[in-house]
Amino acid sequence: MYILEIIIGLVFVMLLFSLLATTIMELISGIFALRGHNLIRGIKHILAHDGDDYIFKQFKNSELYKQLCAKRSWSSNVYRPPSYISSNSFWVIISGLIFRETSDNIEGYKERLEKAPIGDHLRNVLLQLAEDAEREDFLKRKVDKVRKSVEFLQNEEIKNQIISYADGVEEKVVSFKRKVEYWYDDVMDRTSGWYKRQTQLILFILGLLIAIGFNVDTIQIYQSLSKNPELALKIANEAQAYAGNNPSLEAQINTEILTLLNRDIAAIQSPLGIGWDFKAVPTYGISEWLLKLVGWLVTAISITLGAPFWFDLLRKLVNVRNAGVKPNVAG
Repeated sequence: MYILEIIIGLVFVMLLFSLLATTIMELISGIFALRGHNLIRGIKHILAHDGDDYIFKQFKNSELYKQLCAKRSWSSNVYRPPSYISSNSFWVIISGLIFRETSDNIEGYKERLEKAPIGDHLRNVLLQLAEDAEREDFLKRKVDKVRKSVEFLQNEEIKNQIISYADGVEEKVVSFKRKVEYWYDDVMDRTSGWYKRQTQLILFILGLLIAIGFNVDTIQIYQSLSKNPELALKIANEAQAYAGNNPSLEAQINTEILTLLNRDIAAIQSPLGIGWDFKAVPTYGISEWLLKLVGWLVTAISITLGAPFWFDLLRKLVNVRNAGVKPNVAG
């Protein structure tokens, strides 16, 4: 039995339809600016966590934020949210809104924070970051004094050890600005998790629609491959050629939907029975429909794993196949 060829065939099918779902997902994401709206959701979580959204609205009205946005083609006053804002840009915007100007010492920042028109949650977080930076700044000044005091030591070995230790301490000292940027980056990491969960749900819905629309029944495909060794070998060879002709997935994700449908998917549709035979539909009983529903669900769940997963798996399986002896149908 052609176990490896059957697995490669199934993986190849999942890859092609995952590519289709991913391409559609990218179109949806671009049209509705999903990444941008997710980013704004994360920034609102930072600036208006307790419901006071005054500073959040000011953030969105700032000139730098507007420069990072793209204007909608149908309106000069409606902005498309950016998909990315660097931690430095975030600091520049909020420092202008909250602190009005930069300060040479932490006390200056803390005084402005006490008077700033921001929510208590944001104020407390920034005050905590300022106090942490103040302690580290105090430590840095102490280290500087130690460095100066050892300049007169005669023992070079001891002096170098102390200076090396001082350098190590200074490297760990982080300014208030950097602490705010690290905090922002940490929240953005969690925001990426929100976006991933959102896209997983959309991919599952797309996967289910694709599975039903194209009748991509994983169980039926497996049965077709397992019962027909020549078909399994043929699809495995096509999958191997595909992997050889496409060393990277990036170009394939950017493939137009019609090209993907008419070139890659069309080549495997007929041999594997993908698609609808409406003459056979009336003959399906309850058990056949239930089995087909399970097959569609397996396909939809497989598509949510993403095209990169299936592409990497296909390349590994092809490498295993290349290292072994290819089966001979005639034998």
